[in-house]
Amino acid sequence: MWQTSFLSDLNTIIDSIRNSGFSATENIFISYLSSLRSIGSYSKNIWNSEWRKKVYELGTLFEEDASRVLEIIRIEKANNGNFEALDFLYSEILWNFFEDKNTFVKDEIKRFIREYPGNPEFHHTYSHILEMNGNYKISILESQHALSQEKDNHDFIYTYTGKVKTYFEYLIDKNKIDDASDLLQNAKKYYESILPWQKSFVVRLNNTARLTSLEDRLSDHKTIQKQVINFSGLIDSKINREQRRLIEILGFFSAILAFILTNITIVFAAKFSVKDVLLVMFSMAILLLIFVISISYLFGRNTHNIGSLAFLRDGRFWSIILMLILLFFIFNYQ
Repeated sequence: MWQTSFLSDLNTIIDSIRNSGFSATENIFISYLSSLRSIGSYSKNIWNSEWRKKVYELGTLFEEDASRVLEIIRIEKANNGNFEALDFLYSEILWNFFEDKNTFVKDEIKRFIREYPGNPEFHHTYSHILEMNGNYKISILESQHALSQEKDNHDFIYTYTGKVKTYFEYLIDKNKIDDASDLLQNAKKYYESILPWQKSFVVRLNNTARLTSLEDRLSDHKTIQKQVINFSGLIDSKINREQRRLIEILGFFSAILAFILTNITIVFAAKFSVKDVLLVMFSMAILLLIFVISISYLFGRNTHNIGSLAFLRDGRFWSIILMLILLFFIFNYQ
């Protein structure tokens, strides 16, 4: 059964460790473990919430070195047997001390979950371990499992909201906007299922506000994503225009070069009259103009108008037709 000394003595132990170190507190700690046996199995009414917070705090004191305290707990278990409160205290020290990805810690916490299925604290602890290992979805489920057993636990509610936020940040970072939106919708539905049990308006308001802030961030990301998509479309369009322009320029200079080389070949390779040379040069110029205009037409036209009759309104098309007619007359009536 609950005794006020459980909380006051634990406060004394925590203060002693902070001020003098654990070596000066060993004997007090060993005596405390023996007295703690009378607290009995978990019950949210018997296991004082303030006492549990102090157990959390005690665990954080052994992040750097927990070898001695873990040894004392093992000796206590070997000599006097196991009990639920001792395993709870042991689990808090254990997961704070060992590395995030240590499989031993995960196996130990899962063992406690199997051994004490009605104790939400072990689900709560396991949710922290899963989150640190990047298993955000399962971490949220474990947090919900703890809340399902103790719906009015403010710490569990705060932890659940924090895990939703962590997963939300991960999804946003990966640009998974739709998944982030689904996450928030599911979280809101879950809150609706547990909030009627809440007696504290402040807790209700704080956690709802945290979700609302995430929704605002999601809305901002959706707006930014839409602008980025539009901006990317403009950039792609400009790049395509520049590519077509480059092709037209290359075609133009290629035509000039071909015209020069062809005329040089004609003048020096064959004996023609001046009239014939000029006629051939003029015809070649028209052909090369047709080539340049064709390149401009093929690569410069709007792809949305392909297959329609829009080409009839394009002056380049009619320029090509007129030059073809002109060539026809040149070769047939010279």
